[in-house]
Amino acid sequence: MSANAIDGKGDAQKPFSFHFNQNNVFHGEEKISEWRNNISTLYPNLVKEEDNNNNNNNNNTMDTDIGGLRIFIRKRPMFTKTIQEKMLNEETNYDTLTMLDPFAFIHSEHEKLGVKNGKLRSIPYRFHGTFNEDSTNHDLYTKTCQPLVNNILNIENTNIENTIICYGQTGGGKTFTQVGLYDFALHDIFEKKSKDQILSISFFENCGDRVFDLSNNRNEMKIQEDANGNVIVNGLKWHDCNSIEEASKIVKEGSKLRATHPTKNNPDSSRSHALCQFLFKNTNNKLIFVDLAGSERKKDVREHSLERIAETQEINWSLGTLKQCVRDLIEKNSINPKKHLNFRNSKLTLLLKKVFVVGNNNEKKSSDNNTDGKNVTSSNNHSNLSVFIGCVSPLLKDRLHTDATIKYMEELMSVDIYLQNRVATEEELIKHLQLFYLEYCPKKATREFVSSILNKFKGKEYNLYKGIKKKYRHAPKILLMSAGAIDRQKKNPLKWNVSKLKNWMRGLENGKYHEYVERFNISGSKFFSLSVHDIIDRCGGGSHCAAFNDAEHSLYDGVANHNEDIVIDDSTILVNAEKINDDFEDEKAKIERNAEAGKEIFEAFRKLRIEYNK
Repeated sequence: MSANAIDGKGDAQKPFSFHFNQNNVFHGEEKISEWRNNISTLYPNLVKEEDNNNNNNNNNTMDTDIGGLRIFIRKRPMFTKTIQEKMLNEETNYDTLTMLDPFAFIHSEHEKLGVKNGKLRSIPYRFHGTFNEDSTNHDLYTKTCQPLVNNILNIENTNIENTIICYGQTGGGKTFTQVGLYDFALHDIFEKKSKDQILSISFFENCGDRVFDLSNNRNEMKIQEDANGNVIVNGLKWHDCNSIEEASKIVKEGSKLRATHPTKNNPDSSRSHALCQFLFKNTNNKLIFVDLAGSERKKDVREHSLERIAETQEINWSLGTLKQCVRDLIEKNSINPKKHLNFRNSKLTLLLKKVFVVGNNNEKKSSDNNTDGKNVTSSNNHSNLSVFIGCVSPLLKDRLHTDATIKYMEELMSVDIYLQNRVATEEELIKHLQLFYLEYCPKKATREFVSSILNKFKGKEYNLYKGIKKKYRHAPKILLMSAGAIDRQKKNPLKWNVSKLKNWMRGLENGKYHEYVERFNISGSKFFSLSVHDIIDRCGGGSHCAAFNDAEHSLYDGVANHNEDIVIDDSTILVNAEKINDDFEDEKAKIERNAEAGKEIFEAFRKLRIEYNK
């Protein structure tokens, strides 16, 4: 033992520990700032020019993954109060979120098996668009809401129901975003609509199982469904608006009546889900703004009253039901078309039922019946558009909320391609490989590099997947859904079903083994699990084939006895030993032939596996 170890000056005296090394302090703000400076030089090469042009293109249609669903993320700026707190406690309130349209990056300290190593980890996500803290409500409106407004203003469209939903934690900026969208949408509508188009507005809120009309002195209403599955809000009042002033007044007065209470994160937190509807009576086109109440964790409500805690439980329940409906929708559109979507678990999902039936042309359309005080929410058709805006906070203390919101928005982005039986497109391969390199090696994340790699391994994407996984221990699984990887997978004998295995046996050596085909009603993986003796037994070789060559075996002795005289009732009968020996030889040859065939089939399958694994 060294002197340093003995006198305690060396490291030998220190026990091994998995705890965080206090000497390796993580200076998050400095590392994130350095990362942003480096990534800014790469950003122009991350997306192609057409992507930026499409973001600014205000078309009436949207190229979407699930029907007409588009997903955006908005990062709110740091409040003045937060900046002041940051000056006092620098390591708890710094910005951990970076937006580079269409990417969103979440920064955190890297850890492995619970051990933090002081290194920065930046996880990328890709959406239809992202907005940083400098983006205005007009920027957001132009890219998210304006296509929906243009869609309902088109007189050629009828019975359209477009929806724009803001989702996120309390204090994430949802209500601020929606108020801005109201104003710009009203200005756009009254500038573009014709004289024949009459705009009607309704404004109501959902608090747990109760619904209140915010444009009619908070009159309580009931939500029902008719025999056709249409959602009806009984007693909802509609207001015809002839000018932008009248429309703005209804929206502003309704916003003032909405249930709000101060919370830890927001002094003016919305405690209900608000739905503001714009309706054109002549075409029955509707635009619905949904401002969801913010989610909160248990630790956020410690200082709340019992009433606030009960409100939080109702809000989190309805938002959880909304998440489950989305997951069920993904499963329904991918692997289980018969999956039931349970809208009735909460009033919120019942009101938003139309968002989840996008593309269902079999749903019966119905118009709103305003004459009898009933509001009928008809089912969607293929022209309906929906936009989700995830509003997130950049602060470190809110990172768990931000992670949950962004991952939920990622679920909404598309049907999970790994659950679908389809080939990934070239653009999908580029985007997913870009996201992988952005996390593990940003310098390789440019479109040019990713495209060159995919071109180099075209048709051999499986080899690319194995190479990346060997180097980084992870690899984008979408490479396994490429055309080359799927073709390779089809050649995998272990993936054969019963019919494919039988077809292979029928074609083996020009049909030499066709008589054994019906004895193998098993899949390729089951065949692979059989030993050579099992296959010989299935072919009819059995264990008896060795008996004919064993003089001590009972079968061998029994045959030999046939050559001797057999005495019955004291009389001698000569048995035709020659005939018995011929039958025995034929049976022996048949069993040996079956055994040899079993060995050859086993060897042929083994060679096929070796060739596949090369």
